[in-house]
Amino acid sequence: MDRLAAERPNQSAIERLCSDYEADIVFDRADWVSALVDTGNVVEFSTKKMTATRAMTLQGKLIWLIRSAQYRRAYHSSETDAASAVEDALRAWKRRSDMRRYRDDVRAIVSDLRWGRKRFRIHVDDAYASPLCNEGVDGFLRSIGVGRFTDFPGWFIAWCFALDRQVGFVIWEAYKRTQAEPCVPTDNTVR
Repeated sequence: MDRLAAERPNQSAIERLCSDYEADIVFDRADWVSALVDTGNVVEFSTKKMTATRAMTLQGKLIWLIRSAQYRRAYHSSETDAASAVEDALRAWKRRSDMRRYRDDVRAIVSDLRWGRKRFRIHVDDAYASPLCNEGVDGFLRSIGVGRFTDFPGWFIAWCFALDRQVGFVIWEAYKRTQAEPCVPTDNTVR
């Protein structure tokens, strides 16, 4: 709590000593990220109708929790300042919106992976390349007990789609990566 409270701007040591952190710092779990959120350190962006609240994951990483009246889900940004964190969230939300046109394609790929009609590996880097926040990716993997792994069979991640539809963003990134990779012939491939 002290480390999180020390992030407050323009606060003297006396003000920090007199602050009631227990009232200001609350636990929050949103989109697989468990964090302590400092409600006393909020930056408002009225023109964008957004707020950036300083927070710290339970693993000790400082983040910004970005909320917008336009979006139901919060975004967790690792950027160092609130303005950069808001821009990070806006880019991610725009990419998510742009990807909606592939929703049917993603569902078809999920079905194909689940039933073995398609096969490819999905890497954690695919998740980091998606419009999901890195903290949410890490939190999801920890929550399902596979946080120490970096590479997964596609069928496994396709079944995870039932836990959280946002996994579709990861599957789509992995699919795009596999489509861009050159085809390497195997021993039983006709040349």
